[in-house]
Amino acid sequence: MFGRNLTKEKLIASANYVQAELPVRLAHRIRDFQRLPYICGTNPYMGKVYQLYWNSFDEFRKFKKIETLQDNSEWCNLMSRNMKEHSQVIPLLGMGVSECVGIVDHEAINSFMNRMLMTRISRRTLVEQHIMLSENFYNSIDNEIRYTNQNTNFGDLRNLFSDNFGTPAHIHSAATTQSSATSKAQIVGKVDTQCNVASLVLDIGSKLSSIFEDAYDLVPLTSPQIIIHSPEKVQLMCVTDHIEYILFEILKNSIKATIQTALKNSENDMNPNLQNLDFSPIHVTICQSKTNVTIRISDKGGGIEKKIYDQLWNYCSSYKAQFLTNFHRVKEMQAKTNEYTGVSPLISLGFGLPMTRVIANYWGGEISVFTLPGYGVDTYVKLPRLGNVSENLASENLDLEDGSVV
Repeated sequence: MFGRNLTKEKLIASANYVQAELPVRLAHRIRDFQRLPYICGTNPYMGKVYQLYWNSFDEFRKFKKIETLQDNSEWCNLMSRNMKEHSQVIPLLGMGVSECVGIVDHEAINSFMNRMLMTRISRRTLVEQHIMLSENFYNSIDNEIRYTNQNTNFGDLRNLFSDNFGTPAHIHSAATTQSSATSKAQIVGKVDTQCNVASLVLDIGSKLSSIFEDAYDLVPLTSPQIIIHSPEKVQLMCVTDHIEYILFEILKNSIKATIQTALKNSENDMNPNLQNLDFSPIHVTICQSKTNVTIRISDKGGGIEKKIYDQLWNYCSSYKAQFLTNFHRVKEMQAKTNEYTGVSPLISLGFGLPMTRVIANYWGGEISVFTLPGYGVDTYVKLPRLGNVSENLASENLDLEDGSVV
């Protein structure tokens, strides 16, 4: 795997690859904006995202060729600053889409959003992976070694990776968490080569239990139980943040539905006591084949009504519009589970499930949701486990017959 035995030459090559890719991928998205219906282009939220993309494209394309470690450090700082600025993109898109409901064709907006989010994931993966590889490289060499014809030592360079202007804090915390839980050989940049799926589900379940117990004022350890069924130790190579987000969103929906169903069933009680409610457990089944990992999440949360189920993957349906306005409460969003700290799980944004499918598709996986109205939901997450599937950007250059972007 690239990055496992990192050298200066490999790091510089990685930097130049990322530098070549980012302007091209941003240019495609800028083109998408320019080909949206005029009414969308005049939307202030869409306009702000367009300007963010244009500014980043312009900065990236003008950056000099990276030839030294000092150049690489400057490049990492530029990418990090841009990534921080782009943390407001998802809320802005959500608000923009909410104002386009009923004006623009749903399918056109859905296709546009899928492409926006897919390539956003691809860009952030490239950027975060290179920044973490760079930081690991700087940390691995002696502070006394200096650059050729430079007066800056590597100790000084590490200071460039500060939370204010360098590696974002969430990358630092992710690296710290990964280092404490796994061996250094297992982690390559952001990639966990041996991610234990059951352990990940346990961690997410514990986090969600605390969140829902606070939201509903439950006694600790009384939220719906998550029972894991795994005949063997299942591992996969992945970017843990992405898999964690997928499982977090699905389990969050299952826990929320389970609690609300229990409340609904106790409506005959004039003063229902949440502490005495009997919550049905949520079952998570994990299995693997030679090439894939499949995770089934089963709940008894009452299922999904057909009118909602039919709009499950849409971004701008009439049903979703009521939730998209909640983006006004969110200033930044990077699709990471730690963003839910202090945010009520009772607030729906309408993007969670569609984003999980985009992430899964990006890595060559898929998500399927099956509902039994009045009973519960089974959600299947299928992911490649070997880490040898190329990023899924096959639809990058496809357009609709009428000229609008897909």
